Amino acid sequence: MWSSTHPELRSIVATIEAAFHPTQERNGFLLRLPDYYWQSARFMLERTEWAEEASAVKNRRMAKIHVWMSYDVVHLVNYVTMLQQSVVDTEIPTTASPLVIAPDPSIGGQSYPSGPSP
Repeated sequence: MWSSTHPELRSIVATIEAAFHPTQERNGFLLRLPDYYWQSARFMLERTEWAEEASAVKNRRMAKIHVWMSYDVVHLVNYVTMLQQSVVDTEIPTTASPLVIAPDPSIGGQSYPSGPSP
């Protein structure tokens, strides 16, 4: 980053640092990469270096922002269409709470219009 004044440079760096911490839970941000099969890449702020140089006399202040990026490697392979190997029949248990049972008996189990009987 280049700037002519210290306040301007601090403002630019503070804005970029805030952008890399959008929430308290996540550090960095994710971007989709269209040229890489729409995989997500994570960008995180690694560190900021404030450089004091002789060019400050010429109104050239500089800060270096180091960004770390990670992404999953994609390997495309040929595959055969998956075939169904087994079928499992499930049923809603009759002892389940009526609050979590759908009131449609056609999906299995038993419905309780006014709650379960004791």
